[in-house]
Amino acid sequence: MKKLHREQTRMVCAVAALICAAVIFTLLFTAYARRFERTLTEENRSRLEEVSEHVAVYMERAVEQQWEELRVAAAAASSLPDLETRVNYLGQMADQLNFTYIGLADSVGHLYTTAFSEPQDISQKDYYLAASGGETYITGLKRQIFWDRAVSGVILSIPAPEDTGTAVVAMLSTAKLGADIQVDSFGGSGFSYIIDADGNQVLHARSMVYNNLFQSMANLTFEKGYSLDKMREDIASCRSGMTAYSDLGVEKYAYYRPLRFNDWTVVSFVPKGVVTARTSALSRELIIMCTLAALVFLGLLIIVGLLFLRLESRRRTNRAKSDFLANMSHDMRTPMNAIIGMTAIAETHAEEPGTVRDCMRKIGFSSSHLLGLINDVLDMSRIESGKMTLSQEPFCLSTVLESVENMTFPHMHAKGQHFAVRPHHVKSDSFLGDSLRLSQIFINLLTNAMKFTPEGGRITVDVEELPAQRPDTARFRFTFTDNGIGMKPAFLKELFVPFVRERNSRVDSTEGSGLGMTITKRIVELMGGSIEVKSAEGKGSVFVVTLSFLVDRAAPEELSPPDWRVLVVDGHEDEGDETVRTLKAMGVSATWVPEIVSAVQRLQSEAFQAVFVDRAVYSAKGIAALRCAGESPPVLLLAAYDWEDIRREATKAGIRYFIQKPLLRATLSHALRNAAEPTAEQASNETAIDLSGTNILLIDDNELNLEIARTVLTEAGAAVMWGMDGADCVSIFTASAEGSFDLILMDIQMPRMNGYEAAKHIRSLARSDTSLPILAMSANAYAEDMAAAAEAGMNGYLTKPIDLSVWMNEIKKCL
Repeated sequence: MKKLHREQTRMVCAVAALICAAVIFTLLFTAYARRFERTLTEENRSRLEEVSEHVAVYMERAVEQQWEELRVAAAAASSLPDLETRVNYLGQMADQLNFTYIGLADSVGHLYTTAFSEPQDISQKDYYLAASGGETYITGLKRQIFWDRAVSGVILSIPAPEDTGTAVVAMLSTAKLGADIQVDSFGGSGFSYIIDADGNQVLHARSMVYNNLFQSMANLTFEKGYSLDKMREDIASCRSGMTAYSDLGVEKYAYYRPLRFNDWTVVSFVPKGVVTARTSALSRELIIMCTLAALVFLGLLIIVGLLFLRLESRRRTNRAKSDFLANMSHDMRTPMNAIIGMTAIAETHAEEPGTVRDCMRKIGFSSSHLLGLINDVLDMSRIESGKMTLSQEPFCLSTVLESVENMTFPHMHAKGQHFAVRPHHVKSDSFLGDSLRLSQIFINLLTNAMKFTPEGGRITVDVEELPAQRPDTARFRFTFTDNGIGMKPAFLKELFVPFVRERNSRVDSTEGSGLGMTITKRIVELMGGSIEVKSAEGKGSVFVVTLSFLVDRAAPEELSPPDWRVLVVDGHEDEGDETVRTLKAMGVSATWVPEIVSAVQRLQSEAFQAVFVDRAVYSAKGIAALRCAGESPPVLLLAAYDWEDIRREATKAGIRYFIQKPLLRATLSHALRNAAEPTAEQASNETAIDLSGTNILLIDDNELNLEIARTVLTEAGAAVMWGMDGADCVSIFTASAEGSFDLILMDIQMPRMNGYEAAKHIRSLARSDTSLPILAMSANAYAEDMAAAAEAGMNGYLTKPIDLSVWMNEIKKCL
């Protein structure tokens, strides 16, 4: 334990260190990632700014150059003698300098140029007024019509040299200005616009959907922190800036920078992926590196976590096993003490039959309890080793429920507990599966409810057929409800953990292995089902088991019930309604009444051929009244979970048949057919099996088991010959005359030759009687053992210890 504690301490420290390292790494990575993101943003902004600055500076220098060329041309023209000569000279210079025209304006605002045949009045134009005042000026985009063309461009004006006029005016076309912004940026993926303050296009490197940039961007999606309004505000205020948006799924950047003349702004556009191409590789490397580091940390954390969980699981399992062994030591000694003590009392009171019978009854009960504890341990061992398998044999759900009730109801009745099984919409009854394991699920859950429900408590089982999820299957929900002591929420998490039981004074006094719920859950999962539990301390528990069964298509078809009218007398309206609903689904006319008095009244006014009476409303006087009501006495049937204590009285009062609840479709159909066509079945079931004239060969290597079986068979009238192993069996059978034996009962695990080998050997003999029935006897009650017996040629499988009624019924089937 000290070593385990040291390992646990180291593990906790390691986990804490890894968690701290992971937290620190996450914080550092987050901070670095944010810084890296800011750096990338600034880098992208800087690159876009360079492009826009390049275009803006290029444009500003181009305009300055045009102004300078205009000044040089004006100065040269001032040396010429007259206006006409000057105008002609300026026209020639316009062609050489790629101006649309260069003209000279006089003091009254008349513009003389070779581009126009007549002087143009520009006296009110801003550019003339500015030049007249001694300033240079450039206009926004203008459009002028000439005799042979229309030209869009800007107009530049400068003050004219003295004695030559008032202003020198020139027009520069947008084609000339546009060539100045056809710069190659980002490998040809970037482009630029020049717009005015209102967003109108002045110059462009490529066409725009609209002539207004703001209108073109109105329906675009901007990234967080950016907007069209912010961009418009910056441009109107002559501020530089950047925005990011998405255009038809393509993320883009736009950088804007105002020019130093008029209200123009250069706007440069480029796809985001082009700008980040140089940094994307670095980003990928960073992401890969951080992801790998995170995965390493996560992997280490998972490994350490798994080791810790494994250690914790081992610790809890060791503790649970220690508690389990302590509990089992007590729980197994209790029935053993009872068996030994009752045996001693029986020996000392051998002359007192009543005392001996009481001792035998208590010994039988204690033996069954001890066998249950042993079976739980063995089942858990097979489950943990993965050796538990399920058989696929035909069974009837009604038969399974009846068998479970027969085993559990007497104990509930002894504690004064109220028990009910309530069917809901149950239509199917014949299935393929492992009925033994299904019974084990039901018995475990009912036994658990019985143990932890006080005297006078209520236990109910709701059986509901649900819509099937797959063809040829039926889906059921079994709900087990009790109003017992319930469980604490903390224990619900450990309910299905093996060897664990809740610790409190009420539970500690209850005997059990602590394996029942674990075994139940594992079997349910093996069957492909689910189990859920809800519980509240002091209020009770609810277990819900959902299972699907394969429908047995080879089962005999249900025979039609008689064309009778049936009256159902049941004090519980919901159960009575369900019985009526089931009968009507079978084609039987049925009516429900809550009490005997109402039933008598209905019988006096209506004709019914059968009356189902629930035990809850039974009374001998009431049954007598029902029998005498009406002109034709109906067949009276008593529905109950147990009726042995009132059988004689009920039969005397007029009850003809007893029906085991719950009243499923198959149960009701069988009961009505028997009532309509009485058979000897009921009588035969109550008659002890007579084996007179039957010759049985009994083989078992255990002398005590051999003596018990021989005594039981001999008392039933059988002639028994016996042997100690498989070799004896083959030898005795071979030496006997053909037809000497009617049946062989043979153990499986025996020295020299086991039961499988002996059965195969007998089946291979050249005799006419080798097909006689052979029943296996074994303490191994597992599906694979039964399958092995069938493969060896055996006809059935009897489990030890001996259950007399089961053994005799199986023997009866074979004879």
